[in-house]
Amino acid sequence: MNNAENLSVLVADPHHGVSEGVRGLLATLFRAVVMVADEISLFESAGRLQCDLAVVDLSLSPGNALDLVRRLRDRLLVAARLGVRWGGPRLPPPRRNRLRP
Repeated sequence: MNNAENLSVLVADPHHGVSEGVRGLLATLFRAVVMVADEISLFESAGRLQCDLAVVDLSLSPGNALDLVRRLRDRLLVAARLGVRWGGPRLPPPRRNRLRP
């Protein structure tokens, strides 16, 4: 068994055909693949589920895609700090971008 077989993936894509194809590929490699189709479900699932990897269509958010990534990262880090993950290592705090004031 390889390490990927112990991991779970969250796939967020509003296009059913695309997400089904991605799910089919990932299901052969990972323990669990969870699919969502909108931004609200993405953040609810990221906080509730114990995913190790998120594959996200950046057009899912009507706003800034970079903001979507930052909010998702923060949600996953909060879940890790609260011990939501099932025994995996806790993630370090996010590094601050030194180029921004």
